[in-house]
Amino acid sequence: MGGRGSGRRSSYSCKPHTSDSMPLDIRRISREGLLVPGTTFSWQWLVDDRQVAGISVRVDLQGMVLSYRMKCTGEVVEQRVQTQTSPCHLGGQRHWFTCPRCSKRVAVLYAPGRYFACRQCGGLVYPTQ
Repeated sequence: MGGRGSGRRSSYSCKPHTSDSMPLDIRRISREGLLVPGTTFSWQWLVDDRQVAGISVRVDLQGMVLSYRMKCTGEVVEQRVQTQTSPCHLGGQRHWFTCPRCSKRVAVLYAPGRYFACRQCGGLVYPTQ
């Protein structure tokens, strides 16, 4: 009883954390009023008030087109991400991303590598796991 491997797992997971990746949250984009077809905007990630990454987003009827430059290679990547909505119980609608890899409905996409995907497809864990 109580041997190695029993109980809680070590907090030093070998998997990358969601906090190490760049989250793109459709709820926040929606609150900013940016989900209007034809809208183009820039999105930035800051660490200590310093920009560490940024993308350009173009919204259309089917979803969004994300454009960004890879820091390591300088390559420009353009990725289409589908969006969908679901009705809320008291009226209105909730917006979701459709994961480009598994087609699952998610609120947040992450960029652990070259492309954005959901947490599971990116192999990410929450810092508290």
